[in-house]
Amino acid sequence: MSELAVRAPAAALEERDDAALLSLLYRREKALLLGGPARLERARLLSARLARALRERRGRPRASFDPERLILLVTTACQLRCTYCGIDKDSGESMSEATARRGVELLMASRRPSVQLQFFGGDPLLRFDLIGSAVARAEALKKRPGAPAQVRYMLTTNGHALDARKLSFFKPLDFLIEFSFDGRYETFQAQRPGLGGRDFYAKIRRNLDALRRSGVRYYVIAVATPESVAGLSENVDYIASLGHRRIQVNYQLGRFWSRDAVRTLLSQMGRVARSAARGRFELINATVVRREPTVLNSELVIDVDGGIYRETGMFMEKDFQEHKRNFLVADVGAARLLESYAASPFDNFLLFSRLWARSGNALFRKIVLNNIEVGLAVDRWTRGLARGAAS
Repeated sequence: MSELAVRAPAAALEERDDAALLSLLYRREKALLLGGPARLERARLLSARLARALRERRGRPRASFDPERLILLVTTACQLRCTYCGIDKDSGESMSEATARRGVELLMASRRPSVQLQFFGGDPLLRFDLIGSAVARAEALKKRPGAPAQVRYMLTTNGHALDARKLSFFKPLDFLIEFSFDGRYETFQAQRPGLGGRDFYAKIRRNLDALRRSGVRYYVIAVATPESVAGLSENVDYIASLGHRRIQVNYQLGRFWSRDAVRTLLSQMGRVARSAARGRFELINATVVRREPTVLNSELVIDVDGGIYRETGMFMEKDFQEHKRNFLVADVGAARLLESYAASPFDNFLLFSRLWARSGNALFRKIVLNNIEVGLAVDRWTRGLARGAAS
């Protein structure tokens, strides 16, 4: 048997081990949330099993969770005040050039042959100058021996500040643009109001159309909230009717989803999938590996202040600000290799569980457990879709 054949199952086993640990921890936390003598006894037994599993896991290599993507949150400034955004935008702070440069250097010290640098905000296009200098640094570093030979660039934007000059910068670098646009005017206005209540719908739609014509790679993100989920398929069909051929559906994090709302989400995603199957567009959720539940994402984010955080703690900061610092892994100036901070979804869940056990924040526990449930339901739906396509 070849060396590769021996190693492949070991990597898969690590993924399964972490999935089993996540399931074990979820059952314990759910029992604690629901309470009652029988459930508390069940939680005690599950805690003992979890403790044994963690002892066995200690010291095991974590290579399969090494970060390949680094997210630079270059500014919290934004022209919109989206109802579902978890980033605290009121400060309007921006990252320094020194912090962005150091972040790029950490990413380019990776052992991986290919890495990804993503720009996020706020709206990162408000710091287009910083994007340009960060890209220039990455392009210079990839020529060094031992550095990743490929850097893939990604940017998430509301599209308000997108223009021809920026598009001409993105195209030769093969940037991938995530463009947030939730669909019909009524949904957009309800979920993505402009700062001060301004109406930016027409401008953002024009900029999205310019992106479509530009040849720059992109896809559109449509976000469903518990309030808007019943109109999700209509919103996605509307986006497709505008000529956009790659669409991703996201669900709101940091909110409680009732069982009826989750059923509606899955039903609406089914309608979206059937529309995509008719050749109207590509549904990103069904064609790209997305780790669910997204509330436990383990990618690393450098905040405007130079702190390196696990992503899962960053994007709920507006609702649970007091817990954000617990997801800090290092300061960019003193950080080691990014691989030193590798974490799995289970690692993040374990940290969550310790935080709410210490703080006594029952609402925090309830919402995170609920968001995990939503993510697992979406994951089962997606896997079912993939099996159907394969057969």
